[in-house]
Amino acid sequence: MANDINTIKNKLNQYFKIGKNVLLEGRHGTGKTSLVTEVFSQNCKNWLYFSGSTLDPWVDFVGVPKEIKKGNDYVLSFVLPEKMSDNTVEAIFIDEYNRSHKKIRNATMELIQFKSINGRKFPNLKVVWAAINPSDDDEEYDVEELDGAQVDRFQVRIKVPFIPDIEYFENKFGKDWAKSALEWWNGMPDKAKKLVSPRRLDYALEIHKEGGDVFDVIPFETNPTKLIATLKLGSLEDKIKSLYKLKDAKKAQQFFNDENNFQAALPLIKRKADYMKFFLPTIDNERITSLFFSDAHFKTFILDHAPYFKPALEEISKLKSISRDDISMINHALKQVGNITYF
Repeated sequence: MANDINTIKNKLNQYFKIGKNVLLEGRHGTGKTSLVTEVFSQNCKNWLYFSGSTLDPWVDFVGVPKEIKKGNDYVLSFVLPEKMSDNTVEAIFIDEYNRSHKKIRNATMELIQFKSINGRKFPNLKVVWAAINPSDDDEEYDVEELDGAQVDRFQVRIKVPFIPDIEYFENKFGKDWAKSALEWWNGMPDKAKKLVSPRRLDYALEIHKEGGDVFDVIPFETNPTKLIATLKLGSLEDKIKSLYKLKDAKKAQQFFNDENNFQAALPLIKRKADYMKFFLPTIDNERITSLFFSDAHFKTFILDHAPYFKPALEEISKLKSISRDDISMINHALKQVGNITYF
């Protein structure tokens, strides 16, 4: 079953309470660190954060060797890092775990499994969690594959989806901006979405809020102009609902004169037959022609409701590139005009 962000939060809270180690896996910018920070902050008073990519096994975990006198002999002991000498630590999070050096992962295996280092127990340590980027993703990450023994130290492994958290965006930017921004993001092709991680979308809204240029934050290929327009206009879904409720064809036509509005609204219109019945007859013949050839669902609807699209169908039938099958279907539909039930 797929995990949404709230489901993951609930699971993480549960796993913390029962003392289970968790390995979070997800692409960059999916909020793995924010999830852990929220859960740890809610469940304990003292926890530690480490970035795996900058860790040193001795300085950060095992300790630095120091000669001490023991009876008549001199032996080596370890001076623990200040953080690791705190017996009140309840949780540890290692971010970017598979960007760490192999020595780091080896040094932390005892810590993760037994909550100890060199046999020294951390009496209040309940969990050790880590986050990784996927090593089998089509986007190349500078990461190393964890071996089975390392993965096996974590009782739980959760994949964090590459989607923005609506609750997070609502809390930070308000419901209108959050809904508008997520509509824009969800409307992009998968390839474009990969260029705008949830974290980068967060950056874009922050910059826009402060009067900065969104084009400096997200790639041109993702259509920053459309994001800006969407934030200004508000939720497209709400706008479509409002236009449908008004049943004002002229206002609908004016709205669809903007190509960005038209393209963004199509998936919403396609979901409901009532929307198709009202909105499609308001658009021009050129767009009807484009829908006829580009989308089978719209094509079927246009043919089934030929009285409302007669001029467009007649133009389509005259195109040199049209197939015989399409001509046959159009001719049949136009002949049946008198038998078609109107909206």
